[in-house]
Amino acid sequence: MTNVQERPALPVTEDLIAIVAHDLRGYLTPLKAYIDLIRYRAEAEGRTRDLHDALAATAAYTRMQRLVAQLLDATRLEHGLFAIAVQPVDLAALVRESCAALATPDASIVLQAPPSLPLRADPVRLAQALDNLLINALQHSPPHTPVTVRLSVEARGSGEVARVTVQDRGPGIPPERLPRLFDCFARGPDSQGLGLGLYLARGIARAHGGQLTVESEAGKGATFHLEIPLARPDDLRPVGDAL
Repeated sequence: MTNVQERPALPVTEDLIAIVAHDLRGYLTPLKAYIDLIRYRAEAEGRTRDLHDALAATAAYTRMQRLVAQLLDATRLEHGLFAIAVQPVDLAALVRESCAALATPDASIVLQAPPSLPLRADPVRLAQALDNLLINALQHSPPHTPVTVRLSVEARGSGEVARVTVQDRGPGIPPERLPRLFDCFARGPDSQGLGLGLYLARGIARAHGGQLTVESEAGKGATFHLEIPLARPDDLRPVGDAL
């Protein structure tokens, strides 16, 4: 009886999340303007400590903006309103950019990729999916242990796909978590986020007619496979969780 009473509340919860995320975006816009103004004044007046604090505030703003964007994207997926803007893309260049942006001296990324791999896709959304997969792998990797990223072309029954493999050497994913790993707000006990990254990455893959899968064994890390068809389906359209 309890489950029957709880289920109708879910759409209201999703709508509430969308409203809150939209309002937060409105509040963040003037906040960024004030932070930039403080940073410009600190630079002009040589106030080093204030400039350092302004840069830290900018980084915090960026993280908050990314969280709000993920909340809005999650509600779009839930309601079948998630769309992509397809154009020619060099996936190899896109992967290199994501790896370069997220790698640090303490968390390196080893990339194996061809010089180029052209396809038609949404570069912004693909970059978002790649970043989410890399951030997830880096968070679960032991210190000073590289994440391995491989880009290749694989044959499938329906044609060729571009395959991005992201492999970490962390503790792996417990078998009981695997069935719900890509669910919205699915968080493990060691998760540092809201449980949206993998959910959105899978939604982006599906919006391109592709898929996101995972292989993992306890104690031996996890390997994610993002596959995007090289021949774009003609009927790409907004997708929801039912796909």
